[in-house]
Amino acid sequence: MDSDMLKKQALSFNRARNNLLGMIAFTLINLLLIAFAFDLQFFFSAFVPQILLVFLYDISIGIGLVVALLALSVYLLCYFLSKKYRVFILIALILFLMDFLLMLGMMFLLNAFGDFIFNIIFHGWITFYLFTGTVAWVKLKNTTPEQVEAIRQEAEKAEQETELNSALDTITPPEDTKENDSKDDYKQ
Repeated sequence: MDSDMLKKQALSFNRARNNLLGMIAFTLINLLLIAFAFDLQFFFSAFVPQILLVFLYDISIGIGLVVALLALSVYLLCYFLSKKYRVFILIALILFLMDFLLMLGMMFLLNAFGDFIFNIIFHGWITFYLFTGTVAWVKLKNTTPEQVEAIRQEAEKAEQETELNSALDTITPPEDTKENDSKDDYKQ
């Protein structure tokens, strides 16, 4: 893979992770708004944690909030793990697609197309970025640390944006521990 393609895929993967984090933050804000009975909502968020809180609100707000936060924490786990294990961007995509389908099902069930139009748009937005991040992950599967380091040095020479360096950090392949252990044994 040439360096321009590698840069492009690294940036796509990083943007997918950033959009995932944004969705998590807005969902958390929405959960707090629901818990404190504010009549306000951000669209850039996951549907399932919010609907869990709404359904469990009458039983117990505490239980509802805990269940909703647990559902949201799966996305947060995917975000953190995707930095080292890029496959978690695919898992986040699958989870978000299921969230999207549940939201569409609720929309048809309630016959509330107008109420969900902005949610559909923003779910499409997040789905697009998670999809492009997954495609980037597939294309970056065989990237070597040497390729990443060469691009990092090229970026330093050209004084490019920090976004590229941040993106390169997320695509560095995890080190093979067996190989490193045998090298360490040899040195001793």
